[in-house]
Amino acid sequence: MKTLKFMMGLMVVLIMLVACSDDNDVRAYVGWGTVEGTPQQYLIRFDGAGTYALADSSLLVLHGAQRNGQRVIAGFTVPEGQGRGPVIDIYQLYKVLTKPIFQNPSSEESDSLGHDRIQIVSAWVGGGHLNVRFRYMSAFYTIRPHFINMVYASYVPVTSGIVDLEFRHNAHGAPRERWRNGYVSFPIPASLNSAEAFRISYRDMGGINRSLTVRHHPLAADVSVNTDFPEDSEEVY
Repeated sequence: MKTLKFMMGLMVVLIMLVACSDDNDVRAYVGWGTVEGTPQQYLIRFDGAGTYALADSSLLVLHGAQRNGQRVIAGFTVPEGQGRGPVIDIYQLYKVLTKPIFQNPSSEESDSLGHDRIQIVSAWVGGGHLNVRFRYMSAFYTIRPHFINMVYASYVPVTSGIVDLEFRHNAHGAPRERWRNGYVSFPIPASLNSAEAFRISYRDMGGINRSLTVRHHPLAADVSVNTDFPEDSEEVY
């Protein structure tokens, strides 16, 4: 009888704990955004989802992602009582390589941009940027960061509403021993707002020259993408 009473009491406690957990359940979100603000108050402008202040910017600073214009993928929660308010708590952050599209490289600069193999997993326009998810093969242990760039394919970038670009990779001679993943964002200059699409050429992991066309609708809402934090990533520049 004592054992039965103990088990019944234990069940009541467990039910109470589950109920408390449900009452305090906090929903987590993940989104792409651009860093804005000052050291006194950093903000993240999420693609098509508004701008939010950070309750604590220490994780942003830890990743060196506090520069204005820096693209990030942020996992965040909304503090209790805020609803979907203007303040968020960040629990995970990925600093996205953010750099302008390279214009008119000299022959020497073009060589340094490289022609090494790389795979485009997906590309889209969002947050005023051309965003690319990519894969490549690298050494087991990083010796020198890989060089990732987007380059105008000609001196006249816009042809019939299409911007021709080249996605370039310099592996700096690293052996192909393991897969690496990453993201990069390129700000779209105002001069290209009238473009209909971006046609990106690249050399894939099989050594085949390929192209991918990304439609550009500057007046439409940002494209929603399924986002995750890349595994097996390494520093690129």
